Amino acid sequence: MKTLLIKKNVKINSNLFIPNEEVDFGKVTFDIETNIGNLISEYFKDNNDSKLIEIFHFIQFWGGITGRNIYVKNGGFENNFSLEAYKAIIEITTNINQETCKADLKKVELLSKQIKNIGISFTTKHLSFWTRFANKHNFILPVLDSTLSLNLMYKCNPTWNDYRQYVKQMQKEACVNNTSVNILERELYNYFNNNKK
Repeated sequence: MKTLLIKKNVKINSNLFIPNEEVDFGKVTFDIETNIGNLISEYFKDNNDSKLIEIFHFIQFWGGITGRNIYVKNGGFENNFSLEAYKAIIEITTNINQETCKADLKKVELLSKQIKNIGISFTTKHLSFWTRFANKHNFILPVLDSTLSLNLMYKCNPTWNDYRQYVKQMQKEACVNNTSVNILERELYNYFNNNKK
C-alpha cells in the first residue's frame, strides 16, 4: 500500500510508520492507529479539508492493499472520492448512538455510494476509526472485513443489512463479555486470521 500511494502521489508520512528495515507489525499498527486518532483530534480543532483527506488516506493505508481500488479504478482517487459525502458520513458517525444506529447506518449506506470503489469493508474501517476517536456517545462501530464476514456470516460479500445486524450482535456480545466492541472485533479477527484452514 505504501508503494501504491507513493506512485499515486498521495502525500502521507508513511515513512514514520513503515521504515525499510524489518519491523514489529503489531507496534506499527498501533502507531498508525494512534496517529489517525491524533489527526482526528486535530481535525476537530480546525475542520481543515486537507487534514480530512489525509485521515482518509491513512485509514486506507492502515487497511492495506485491498483498499487500492479507490486509487486505481475509474481514473483514480479524484474521480472516486466525494469530500461532501465523507463529511456527511463523519457528521452522522460522530453522533450515532444505540437509539439512532439503525436509521443512521441507512443514511451512511446511501452516502457511501457517492464514494466509488471503496466497498463495505473499507467503509466500516472508516466508521470504526471515527467512532473510536470522535463519537460523542462512546458508541463504537466495528469493522466488517472479509475475514470476519466469511467466518461469522459465511459470506464473501456482506450487505449493509448484514452490517446492521452485525453491529447489533457485536454490541450485545461486548456488553455480555464486559469489553469494548473494537477489542472484541480485533480478538475475533486475530483468532480467525491465526486459524485459517
